[in-house]
Amino acid sequence: MSKLLLKASLGNLPKNKRIEVNALIVTFVEDSLYYYYAPQLDVYGYGQTETEAKESFETTLHEFFRYTLNKGTLQNELKRLGWKLHTKTKVIAAPGFTQLLQSSAELKDIVENRSFTKTQHLIQMPAVA
Repeated sequence: MSKLLLKASLGNLPKNKRIEVNALIVTFVEDSLYYYYAPQLDVYGYGQTETEAKESFETTLHEFFRYTLNKGTLQNELKRLGWKLHTKTKVIAAPGFTQLLQSSAELKDIVENRSFTKTQHLIQMPAVA
């Protein structure tokens, strides 16, 4: 699969309330479907083609941010997923691949049972720290 830029619409969120993070994206094909998976956010997208999978992923990513922002749960969800949020220093750190392998049954299954590609992509997300 080729490397593609990923984006999620953050709507009316001001630019000074957004950050860019390097997110791990795992791509694979299963049962003739292409998948994009961001284990650091537990977000999937899939489709009949790589382009459809990318678009599906971007839609799911947008909905993840929209829902958690509307509910006021984004910080708690990121912490649940293993992110480290330091509000005093305004630093956030996503869990690394090794930590994700230990905590994510889905990722472990992909790594152990499928041919996959692991890449880093810049994703724009709401500033949470």
